[in-house]
Amino acid sequence: QVYNCAAKEMSKEEIEPGADVERNSLLLEDRRAHGPSPFVREILHWISHAVLVSLLVILALQRNPSTELGAETRQPIDVTEVVDPHGHHMQDPSKAMAFTVQKGVGICSGHGTKHTSGSQSWCVCFDCWQGGECDQPSNPCFAVAMGGDPMVFEDYWVQHNAQVEVDSGFKLGYMLESGTARDPFVQLTQTLKSLHSMVGNIDTTDTHFVFGCGGTHLLAAALYAQSKHLAGGGVPTTPVKVWEKRPYFGGHRQAGTEFETAYFAWQEERPPPSESASVVEFVCGPNNPDGELRRPVFNDSRVVWDMAYRWPLYTPIAERAVLGPNDIALFTISKVSGHAGTRFGWAITRNPQLARYMKAWVGRTTLNVPRDTAYRVSALLSHMLLTDGTMLDDLAALMAYKWDRLHRIFAGSSRFRLQPTMEPAQPCLFAQRVKAPTPAYAWIQCVGVDAAACDGEPTDYFGGRISFCGCSKVLKDAGVFATAGAGYGASNEWVRVQLLQRKEDFDLLAGRLEAMVQSPPAGP
Repeated sequence: QVYNCAAKEMSKEEIEPGADVERNSLLLEDRRAHGPSPFVREILHWISHAVLVSLLVILALQRNPSTELGAETRQPIDVTEVVDPHGHHMQDPSKAMAFTVQKGVGICSGHGTKHTSGSQSWCVCFDCWQGGECDQPSNPCFAVAMGGDPMVFEDYWVQHNAQVEVDSGFKLGYMLESGTARDPFVQLTQTLKSLHSMVGNIDTTDTHFVFGCGGTHLLAAALYAQSKHLAGGGVPTTPVKVWEKRPYFGGHRQAGTEFETAYFAWQEERPPPSESASVVEFVCGPNNPDGELRRPVFNDSRVVWDMAYRWPLYTPIAERAVLGPNDIALFTISKVSGHAGTRFGWAITRNPQLARYMKAWVGRTTLNVPRDTAYRVSALLSHMLLTDGTMLDDLAALMAYKWDRLHRIFAGSSRFRLQPTMEPAQPCLFAQRVKAPTPAYAWIQCVGVDAAACDGEPTDYFGGRISFCGCSKVLKDAGVFATAGAGYGASNEWVRVQLLQRKEDFDLLAGRLEAMVQSPPAGP
């Protein structure tokens, strides 16, 4: 190798592509014959070895200058000194992933919560506050009562930590060890059954559980299962009709319309009784948006129960729900613990074939629910069981505070109607006392408002553009963002106001609503 490197290279004229191979070989041999002498070749041989050893030493020292030559250990890299392609210093992942939340007097000026990750911390401000320390009032400022973000649970979890640590090398593969003690969903099923037994909201005897990435994920899975079951396991000749009494949760309509599947399709108008046996009926109880404790309209429809709010912080649990042979009940972690971002929901059915069809839908859309999610949910629900559901009592008291104030604000008003379908107080199995309903949403009517009157220009809201019309425009003029009734199959005379925000944000909302009710009506 040294000899060949030292020899003069043959030019392109001497070796040509496609030239006679024998001629090229002779030319190369002639060039080698006139190369360096044996003495020079020996010297070059030892020089090359010395250069090679020197290069290896230099590379080793550059890789770890603090390690002595010959040592076999390697010092860990200090990732705090590593800079990513955007010029940001990276933190130690083991520290950066440890998140904590603080709330209290003096934290974020008393107008927010402090979130910490490693050496970094930041404030998340309440409504109408901004700035790095939440010390600057926002202008303009609106009390946000749209959506259903369950921040009402924040105070409890800041004070009561229920965490789980999962090693980075644990359970890497796709597949679950289904049915064994090592399957996290086996234990999670038992934990959920214990929770339902403690609360008394549904009878889980001889039932099957299906898990999904949030309740929304399971809406379409339930529609697919019911439709396929009605078709005898095949594809229906025409899509199965999906229907719900108005006002309804807009997510139900969305699940029935956006997939454009051959299995099911949303039906806005009530189907005739002659078709009811082949109709999938959504029943939400307590209902979103008006809090009504609903029952199926048809006696023989295929029912998908949305029981997201069938918990004692929203409604008195007067009896255990018993599912029919072809019913499906849906629940979500977001409305019982507040962990909406964890994306976990579960379905309960007595029909094993419906459960298999739902699992097939989940498998085709997400393969399965993340195991990390299962471990976190197990830790949260186990905490609730070990504390005898104290959190549910605490949250029920906070929701009662909100509703007491709302009833006082709207009492005697002729221009606004609050929750006309509110159920009477009933004995609650969980609370062991008579309890009034405290729904997650207020359903408000602006009596006589022009439902078609809208803002001149749509309003920017979380990356989108929203038009406020009818009653929602009245509330916006009062400094409140709420959702117009058209999103729930109702007139825009109605508006939904969510009550799952923090107490601080609710107090701001209540103040705006009180000023609206007490103000004189606007002129023509």
